[in-house]
Amino acid sequence: MPKILLVDDDLGTLETFRTILHLARYDVLVAESGQSALSIIRDQAVDLALVDLRLPDISGLDVMRRSPPWLPFVVVTGFGTSRAAVDALRLGAIDFLEKPLFEEELLRTVQAVLPVSKRWARDSETPRPEHEAHAAERLARVLVPIVDSSKDPRTVAMWAQLVFASSGALRNWCSTAGISPRRALVFGRLLRVMFLSRGSAGKLENLLDVADRRTLLGLLRFSGLSSADKFPQDLNEFLKRQTILRDPELLRKIRSTIETHMNRSCALKETKESS
Repeated sequence: MPKILLVDDDLGTLETFRTILHLARYDVLVAESGQSALSIIRDQAVDLALVDLRLPDISGLDVMRRSPPWLPFVVVTGFGTSRAAVDALRLGAIDFLEKPLFEEELLRTVQAVLPVSKRWARDSETPRPEHEAHAAERLARVLVPIVDSSKDPRTVAMWAQLVFASSGALRNWCSTAGISPRRALVFGRLLRVMFLSRGSAGKLENLLDVADRRTLLGLLRFSGLSSADKFPQDLNEFLKRQTILRDPELLRKIRSTIETHMNRSCALKETKESS
């Protein structure tokens, strides 16, 4: 049974997270201070640590600095900044999450990170490829709500509302995956339009909720899709022609995530229609 250490000075957060993870059949340890966390790390075999940045004695970053290099960390904080995210990632954090953190997101992150942590423990000198793969998976997941959205999210703040996250969290996730939030959002908006426009006679500028065709053409040129008349109608064609994202691992994750999501949506629709 994987052993997870929770480090937070907020007793309510500790109890909530401990209950969620315990019900999911994880062995959970808790620490209310940085020194207590370091003591547990010295005495017990911990598979993963979730640590807050602000602690009553030393910071969460100090806990990371003083811990063995093979122990993977996920930073969970209510005071997230871009600088803090960069510092945590430089110290080797696998992920950086902002509160409030919902049950589904907590479990999804732990389930994604634990396999990474086991490989990392075998070879602590090469954590970056696994780290980047996890970042790619996270970004792929938060693009799905854009595809499903009935209204075009024109800003990062609107996108954040779709995934129940803060704008800061989305910016951190995009940064970790190596893409700016603006580019990721444009990519997601055009991906959404690709699905909406199939078999539709509607104008692309209406589907994108932009003011005019000039704005539309600007977005298309930015993404490498210069012609509105030949907008791709197929996912693979879209991913091949666009120039916003070129990282093969990220594109593979996005393709897999979108296809899985669409298959599930089709299956649910068929079930409802047959019942």
